[in-house]
Amino acid sequence: EFKLRADAREQALAILRQREADGEDIWTDDKITFQTISGDRTQKLNGSAFNFRVNNSTVTVANMADSQDNARAFLGMVRISLEQDGAAAEEVEQRVAEILSELGVADGLSEVDAASEALYKKNSYLWHHKIDSADAAQEAAALNLQRQEVFPEYFALVDEGKQAEYQERFGELLPVHELYTADYGDIANILQNGLLSSSERYRRGLLRSGMSTSTDFGTGGADSVFVRTRKKGEFKPTEKATIAFKPEIYERTDWYAYGNDEYGRTDALTFGKRLSPEELFGSTYLSSTNEQMFRMGIGPNAIDAVYMPTETDRAALVQELQQRGITEIGGKKIEDVIQDRMQLLDEVEKADAIAQAEQYKIEAAEKAEKKQAVLDEVVSGDFEELSIEEIQQTLDDDSADSLLVVLEKAVSDGHKTIIGQKLYEMILLGASSSELEELMGGSGYEDGLKIINYARSIGVDLDKVLAEIKEKEKREQEEGENDGEA
Repeated sequence: EFKLRADAREQALAILRQREADGEDIWTDDKITFQTISGDRTQKLNGSAFNFRVNNSTVTVANMADSQDNARAFLGMVRISLEQDGAAAEEVEQRVAEILSELGVADGLSEVDAASEALYKKNSYLWHHKIDSADAAQEAAALNLQRQEVFPEYFALVDEGKQAEYQERFGELLPVHELYTADYGDIANILQNGLLSSSERYRRGLLRSGMSTSTDFGTGGADSVFVRTRKKGEFKPTEKATIAFKPEIYERTDWYAYGNDEYGRTDALTFGKRLSPEELFGSTYLSSTNEQMFRMGIGPNAIDAVYMPTETDRAALVQELQQRGITEIGGKKIEDVIQDRMQLLDEVEKADAIAQAEQYKIEAAEKAEKKQAVLDEVVSGDFEELSIEEIQQTLDDDSADSLLVVLEKAVSDGHKTIIGQKLYEMILLGASSSELEELMGGSGYEDGLKIINYARSIGVDLDKVLAEIKEKEKREQEEGENDGEA
């Protein structure tokens, strides 16, 4: 799976639309499907696609326009599914080259010549620093960019030594990432493998939602991992486990920034307002919600420290890593990397932090226990007393995508009738007739459309629900008029 740049994307889509119009064997889907590594579960996300066969391969090309805002992370996506027939690497490469040629990308696997590499470096430099043209010094800096592996099997252009310049101009900066899990095993996995973008997680079959996964696929932010920049001397970790990265990651040129939380948006209007590194670091006030999006991921070697809520948490995480045979992270002993956040707080802050940490752990444990109980009931089919809302409240996030994963699992286990009844009740009690008519017509808010479309797909009679809602609203109006007369 890979992405085509804008001009190649438009050319490929034009070719496929013409082939479809000519009656060739091309079919379309209104969802992009992902499958777990084991193949036992799939998840579908918004995003239409063309599909066609070439010899023993199935090719999927996202049919997304740059103006679309509901699935921007799929812009330019091409997925080639090769059947495992024992073909040698050279033959596989030839097949991929033929497919690219059919999409109008004749030189997709060709060697990059020096002139093309120089142009790519220059354009990357201009894009990263938000400048229209380069002077002699900037031209030289662009040519000195180095291609480096910044995440396992992912390479980016790096401006070596740039961090020292940033520090001299703007002081010590700290890129941090708060983890929305209190589970030591989950945290250890991240420290062992690094932060991975939602798009790449899904591509690898790791169908797990993060803080705002559904939203990020829509905005385009799912292609990146998110950090926030803090002034080092002012940084105060919260009750959540927090990773502090080495500031050298700022030397990568594949990241962009906003002064406030924009979910990593890539639409033209918002993207035009992004900040260059100099604008971000030079801000007189760094908002607590500033965000930087690093393409693909940030590897474990870039981790400088992990601040745990309490010393107890620190000791537990160190033990978890030791049990996995991990003794170092980023070239440092884990005992030096894993830190108690209390060391950065004064006495008053420590007292408040201890109370916050204990409350957070209690709430996290209660939520985890309730979530597991609900999931056990859903899997077993013993969930007649649960509403859809109660099921959703136990999930890692409140997105429709996370809810639909659970509902689809229940339906596949033979509980289609019960799930249909519960969706019927939820819509009946939670939607107005005007809202439901809008959603049934294909417009309205994204998560609502997903729920309505799924309900329709499993046979929920939406026309009947709408009629009941209208009747209920009519009765309520009549009762209100009678009360007024009385």
